Amino acid sequence: MGIYGMMRTGVAGMNAQANRLTGVADNVANVSTAGYKRTDTQFSDLVMPSTRNAYQSGGVTTTVRHDISMQGAGRGTGKPGDIMLEGNGFFRVQDEAGTEYLTRAGSFQRNGQGYLQNAAGFYLLDETGKRVIIKGGAGELMQGKVTENIDLTANLQSDKKAINRTGTPPVNFDPNDEKSYHFKKSKTVYDEQGTAVDVDFYFTKTADNTWEMWTYVGDNPLTSQDRTDPNNPINVANPVTFSFDNKGNLTGMKDKDNNPITLDHKLTILVPNVNKQVNADGTTTTTTFPVAIDLYNPDKDGKTSLTQIGANFTFDAESDGYAPGTYKGFSFGTNGEIQVSYSNSQVRTIGTVGLSTVTAPDSLIPLTGTVFQAVPEAGGQTFGHPGEGTFGVLRSGMLEESNADIGDELTDMIEAQRNYTANSKVFQTGSEVMDVIVNLKR
Repeated sequence: MGIYGMMRTGVAGMNAQANRLTGVADNVANVSTAGYKRTDTQFSDLVMPSTRNAYQSGGVTTTVRHDISMQGAGRGTGKPGDIMLEGNGFFRVQDEAGTEYLTRAGSFQRNGQGYLQNAAGFYLLDETGKRVIIKGGAGELMQGKVTENIDLTANLQSDKKAINRTGTPPVNFDPNDEKSYHFKKSKTVYDEQGTAVDVDFYFTKTADNTWEMWTYVGDNPLTSQDRTDPNNPINVANPVTFSFDNKGNLTGMKDKDNNPITLDHKLTILVPNVNKQVNADGTTTTTTFPVAIDLYNPDKDGKTSLTQIGANFTFDAESDGYAPGTYKGFSFGTNGEIQVSYSNSQVRTIGTVGLSTVTAPDSLIPLTGTVFQAVPEAGGQTFGHPGEGTFGVLRSGMLEESNADIGDELTDMIEAQRNYTANSKVFQTGSEVMDVIVNLKR
C-alpha cells in the first residue's frame, strides 16, 4: 500500500497545484476587471490512519476562497457614471428577472429607457430598492420657475456727493441720463412662463444717509407694493427711499409720497410678464408677477445686507427663479445623491444610491458579471447609503480596480508550476518503484 499511497499523494499534490493554477489564471485574466475580487487557494494536509510499522501516505486538499473584503485600488476615469466605494458597502443591483445581487463594479450608463446599468447589464438600485431611472432626452423640458425672491446684498458708497432733486435747476431722474443717478445694476428674473426679464436697479444719493432706488424694465418704471398691512398691499410708484443710521445700516424705507413701506424690510416689486394676456375681445393686457427683495437680512454682526459705508459700491443679487431647461447629464454626490443637471444650471437630486453590507463578505458567492450572491453563511444584510455607518464614502468619476496584483499572481504561477513538477516527480518515482517490483518476477 505504501507505493500506491505515494503515487496517490503525488496525484493529490498535482491536483492541488492545478487548482491553484486555475485560480491564478482567473486572477490574471481579470486583473483589469473593475470590482473583481481575487481567488485564493488554501492548502491543508490530508492524514490517513497509520501505525508505527505501516505509514499510510495521505496527501493534500484545497479550499478556494475569495478576497472579497479586500479593497481594490481606485482609478480615476472622469466619467460621471463611474463610482467606487471606500468602505465595506456593496452596490445593490438587479438582473432582468428582478433578482438582487451585490457588486463593487460601479460603471453605470443610461440605457434606452433611462435606467442605470453596469457593463454586465445589472440595474443599479436606490436606497428604497427600486431601479434608478433618469428621465430626460431630446425634446423633454424641465419647467421653468417664476422668480419670487431676491436676496440683495449691496453697499452704497457713502462718500458720493448727493444729487439734489429739488435744487435750481432740479436734477430729475432719467434712466437715459447717467448724471441723474450714481449706480446702475441689472438682475435677470424669470416670469411665469420662464422667460427672462432684465430688471434694472438705479441708486441715487439724495442727502446724507439717504438714497433712492428706481426699478425699471427697459424704459418702463416698475410699481412697488406697500406691505405694511400684508393682507392689503398697496401699489406705490417709484422711487423707494432708503434711510441709514450713522453706522451705515438700513433703518427704514419710504415710498414716493414719504410713507413708510413694509415692516419686514422686504420690498416687493411688480415685474411685467413678457407675453401679454389676450382678452376675450381680442385686446391684450400686461400682467405682472411679484418679486420680494430682501434688503435687511442682518448677519451675525448685525450688519444689514443693504449698507452705506465708505467702501466702493457693490451689488449682488441671488434669486430663486430659472428658465426652462433640457437634460444635460447626471452625477453622484459623496453621500450617494443621484443628481440630474439641466441646461439652465439647475441640479435636482432624484434619489440616493442603495448599498448593503454583510457580516462575512468573504463568504459571499461570486457569480458571472462581477456580482455576489448573499447566502446565510455571509450573515445578515444591512441596507443604507454612502456616508452612513460603515457603508463607506462614494467617489464619483472613479472605479475600484481588481484587487489582484499581476506581480503577485505571476509569482504564484511560477511557484505552483514548480510545485506541480515536484509532485509529478513523486508520482514518477512511485511508478519507477512499481516497475522494479514488477520486474522482480522476470
